[in-house]
Amino acid sequence: MRNLGWVCCPVCNEVVQKPGEDQIRTPFFVATCTHCGLVFDWRLSGGMDFLRGAVFRWEEYVAPSEVWDHDHCAFCGQKFMEVDDPGIHRFGYVCYSQVQEWWVCRDCFEDFREELDLRVESTEDVS
Repeated sequence: MRNLGWVCCPVCNEVVQKPGEDQIRTPFFVATCTHCGLVFDWRLSGGMDFLRGAVFRWEEYVAPSEVWDHDHCAFCGQKFMEVDDPGIHRFGYVCYSQVQEWWVCRDCFEDFREELDLRVESTEDVS
């Protein structure tokens, strides 16, 4: 099932619904603003520009604590957990900042790697 939700249009700031099951012919990440007509990738509507040029590592997800058992992709919201489930990722790209960890799924990383200059830490840099 598609993850229904709402995002803001990056041009006019109107609230736009993400495509749902009734719009299955619409690509999953495409939203259309009924106010200004903009067709856009809603994964970039969350202001993720701060990740531009960030350095990531490919890692297995480990829950930070017993009460904080999962994280989500910074772009699409895909869940990361320490479970084997077809709808949940166990591995992903992670960027460590002073404030928190930012997880990104493989698909979003590849989709935005060039546009946001996302980088992968060299294995030679890893101790």
